Amino acid sequence: MSSQEFAGTAPRAEAQERVVEYELKMPKLEDIKLPEVDLKPAADVAKKVLLVGLGAGVLLVRGVVKVVQAAAEAGADEIEHPGPVTQAVMRVVKRPEESTEADTKPLRVPVLAIDGYDTLESKEVIARLAGLSAEQLNVIRQHEITTKNREEIIAALDELLGLE
Repeated sequence: MSSQEFAGTAPRAEAQERVVEYELKMPKLEDIKLPEVDLKPAADVAKKVLLVGLGAGVLLVRGVVKVVQAAAEAGADEIEHPGPVTQAVMRVVKRPEESTEADTKPLRVPVLAIDGYDTLESKEVIARLAGLSAEQLNVIRQHEITTKNREEIIAALDELLGLE
């Protein structure tokens, strides 16, 4: 292969030009013959699938209704003749108008009298104990014993409460 051929500068022979003509005609719609397909079997299958789906939905709803009715009847029967579990549940969820006077005692929730108590160091807690009531000191003492159990704070509380 010479460098002329490689570079693409080979001498040209006279080329003959060719012209090809082709006329593309689109067929008319009425000239197109499609194979005839019988869609009746596919339509029958689709109909059966829809009917099965509809029937399954109806049966499901009927079943749910029967289950709910049976559950309501069982619940009513259990209320009339409660077993030990039902009695325990009824005691927990009884209506306020059914409660006795002993059940209406106010609920006391202990609250720490020192804001951010659990983030404070022992010295900071001890400095804030002065001026608190005996009830507040007892709440703090119980909290300290069950959480961090810092001896210096418990000793200061015991001294203020006269427990030493």
